[in-house]
Amino acid sequence: MLTSRTVSDDPKRVIRYAQRFLKGLTAANVLGCGKHFPGLGGADLDTHKELPAIQRTWDQLWSEDLKPYRELSKAVPFVMVAHATYPRALKKDARTPASLSKAWISDVLKEKIGYPGLVISDDLEMGGVLAAASMEEAALGTLRAGADIFLVCQKEEFVWRCYEAVLQEAERDRKFADLVTQAADRVLRLKTSSKALKQTMAKEPTSAEIESLKAKMQEFAHEVEKESATSRL
Repeated sequence: MLTSRTVSDDPKRVIRYAQRFLKGLTAANVLGCGKHFPGLGGADLDTHKELPAIQRTWDQLWSEDLKPYRELSKAVPFVMVAHATYPRALKKDARTPASLSKAWISDVLKEKIGYPGLVISDDLEMGGVLAAASMEEAALGTLRAGADIFLVCQKEEFVWRCYEAVLQEAERDRKFADLVTQAADRVLRLKTSSKALKQTMAKEPTSAEIESLKAKMQEFAHEVEKESATSRL
């Protein structure tokens, strides 16, 4: 499914665009994020509101949706995991959103693909994940599945609810506390090793730099639109 949020349904073209886009982000001291793992191209529901069951086989996902993650696994510092299920691809966790699935995050992304960077859940306030778990359960579940960071993007109340849930569980469960500590260590290592973060934190961007970045983004978007229109002819 090709939408306004995707550049192409051709994995090779997606990889080419992503490489160029990441190059531009790096030049602007911005860290890129690959999303939404393992792929939302086959979804017929909006994960902001509902939990889609994407009916793609493992072979389809591996050769198409997962190809950019495989090719760019060393190039993206973050990967965001989707609130969607993939019942035909993995029997294990078939009804569990990928964002809460150890099979998808730890077994496929980290082990099979060998992704070394940070893993982030999509926003836990979204209907897709809330169809499967409460917000607090989702916060605990995504960390247990292998995520390093979870997003709570809208209401401060929900941020504190998830924080308290994680804190209380860490105090109760030593193994969970170790998982949280390991995730925090990985985040801190990126913060201390990333040239982009060091330069970004060292100074505020000037108005000229911001306008230059906007112009480059618009130029890139125009090229994507032009090539997409050509490919449909």
